[in-house]
Amino acid sequence: MRQVIPTVEQSWIETYGRVAETGQSERFERHIAALDRWYQVLAYSPAPGRFATAFTDITARKHAEEALRQSREDLYRAQEVGQIGWWRLDVRQNVLTWSDESYRIFACPWGPL
Repeated sequence: MRQVIPTVEQSWIETYGRVAETGQSERFERHIAALDRWYQVLAYSPAPGRFATAFTDITARKHAEEALRQSREDLYRAQEVGQIGWWRLDVRQNVLTWSDESYRIFACPWGPL
């Protein structure tokens, strides 16, 4: 493999070697720094001692997940500064969820303080 991609990370070689040796498929996500891209990878063994891979570019999904994480963090911080909270009732499962800020506002001893 290093003949084809001299800078390949050791983790790739270990994963592909394991697939070729065991015949067990593996699905994983990895960032390729040289391309600055994220891929979902399926590695499988088409024959004993061999491996093959299928790559799906998931960079857009990873960027969306990071943007969503950042937005949530910003929202929680804004709620804390503004001293407002939120709650949600799942009527199907009869589960009430409160934000940490709501627990603090109402001084609920059973929730996060």
